[in-house]
Amino acid sequence: MQNVLMSLGLFVFSTRSAPYESVERITRWNHAKKARFGQYDSSQYTGPGDDKITINGSIAPTIAGSPKSLFTLVKMAQSGKAWTMISGLGTPMGNWKILELKETRKHLLDDGQARLIEFTLQLEYYPDGDFLELGNLEDSIDTILDQIR
Repeated sequence: MQNVLMSLGLFVFSTRSAPYESVERITRWNHAKKARFGQYDSSQYTGPGDDKITINGSIAPTIAGSPKSLFTLVKMAQSGKAWTMISGLGTPMGNWKILELKETRKHLLDDGQARLIEFTLQLEYYPDGDFLELGNLEDSIDTILDQIR
């Protein structure tokens, strides 16, 4: 049985695909400042700021995860679309765009295959209601078919 850690669109983070070790979220709020003579600057809350998530994980192809999973994430990022994130407990977490995927391949075999692939995925919250910018089932199927070919 596959343990679902989280999903991004139809991509499922699990022990079979791309297991992760940590998730870091940084949420900011904006405050405009105005200088005042002889006093501390005044500050006014102007609304929410950036909201970013960093996911760190490792794939050990003979033990857990598949290198093809990273290819799927690359294709999702190249679409430029935002994807709905759902926690492993089924909690909707909003729509997120993939900003960056960093891969480090270690312990290479004679044929160049890595025994360990560490990855860092950076996501940014997408608050806009523009549904044309959201990944959908058709986009996900295209990504999955590209992985199979």
